[in-house]
Amino acid sequence: MVRRYLSTTLYLKRIRLSSAGKRRDEVGRGNCDSMRVKVLSRNPSDYQRETKNDIYKAPRNFKLSEDPFQVQVEYTRALNAAKLNRVFAKPFISSLDGHNDGVSVLCKHPYRLSTIFSGGRDGQVRIWNLPLHKCLAKIQAHIGPVNGKTS
Repeated sequence: MVRRYLSTTLYLKRIRLSSAGKRRDEVGRGNCDSMRVKVLSRNPSDYQRETKNDIYKAPRNFKLSEDPFQVQVEYTRALNAAKLNRVFAKPFISSLDGHNDGVSVLCKHPYRLSTIFSGGRDGQVRIWNLPLHKCLAKIQAHIGPVNGKTS
């Protein structure tokens, strides 16, 4: 699997390099300049263990100010903005306004059915009363985004 993946990656890079210096009519079938392929190239030795007693190498980001999912969040927001007609066509009951940025985590109260918790990308944790549609409490919990919650 890894070998096939790496050979495909190298093949795609070779195609891109060989067609870079040619004119469009010399490339052959199709327009290679407009055809772009997203390719992930990783070195397997960065992620594999040398012996079976070694620990697994896990890439980590120690900068709290950077959101590791920022590109995915922007892509999701763009998709949601394009699908607003579908959202407004469905029955809409109410919205819980309050977070400055997107909501990343929702969690229900373990005993009260009418209470939920929400954690946003702005670092706030909010406690909501669903029947009243009111925010009961606002807690600035993090500097970065809230990534997880337990009840």
